[in-house]
Amino acid sequence: MGLKFNGVRSNHLNWFSRSRLLSAPYVDMCDGNRTCFSASGHGLLGRQWFVNKMYTGCTEDSGWMVTTYSSNASCDWESTQIAKPEFMYSKRNTSTVWNTGDVGKASMLAIFVSTIDD
Repeated sequence: MGLKFNGVRSNHLNWFSRSRLLSAPYVDMCDGNRTCFSASGHGLLGRQWFVNKMYTGCTEDSGWMVTTYSSNASCDWESTQIAKPEFMYSKRNTSTVWNTGDVGKASMLAIFVSTIDD
């Protein structure tokens, strides 16, 4: 899973935004339907690097990627025995329902930066 952003004239957080997204492996990520697209995510719920489609109750929450880091999770889908932080992503080419969907779990989240020489 990889997202590509335009980081020109950005800072350490605002480069990770829908408006800077250049490409994604998800056919529905750019359709305008999302409740969160943020590196800082939803801190009160212990979620960062969060690209979510819908909040409709824990059993129907859906999205593309999230990092969970709280041991006091509010939803079953983020209450696993895996060490925190936990990196979750949709294994489909669309968003997935976190509770019952096709969810991948990664051991790390990596960010790569490249520069373009003028």
